[in-house]
Amino acid sequence: MPGHTLDHIAFYVEHESGSYLFCGDTIFSAGCGRVFEGTFSQMHDSLQKLAQLPDNTKIYCAHEYTLSNLAFAKLAEPDNKKITDREKEVKNLLKNGIPSLPSTLKNEKEFNPFLRCTEKDMISSLTNKHNLTNTDPVNIFSELRQWKDSL
Repeated sequence: MPGHTLDHIAFYVEHESGSYLFCGDTIFSAGCGRVFEGTFSQMHDSLQKLAQLPDNTKIYCAHEYTLSNLAFAKLAEPDNKKITDREKEVKNLLKNGIPSLPSTLKNEKEFNPFLRCTEKDMISSLTNKHNLTNTDPVNIFSELRQWKDSL
């Protein structure tokens, strides 16, 4: 899963109890890892491969960054009600000492901006904020990741 680092790996397990993804710093709930050694294109490709897994796949990422990632997701796609719903849910979980993880791939596709680079509302929001003319999904991903890195 190159992108975060060139040798980054993820483990996917199908079991009678469900599907599980142990993805390190590739996908976070409502986010993705920084691009350190790889390229934006590599990270986008890695995320797209993981997005093809079954929607019920439980995602176990390396860090609990959900709340801060949701704050960025609201900036990137302010009209997405799924983001504010998830934010309320996560605040309640954390207040009660319960982690927000694991997430599911189905949920991430609804509010994770880095998995929404082909969604009309995400493209519109980003082109309006940053005057983009290139709406290729890799360019949208690159702009999103660079924007988050600058905050």
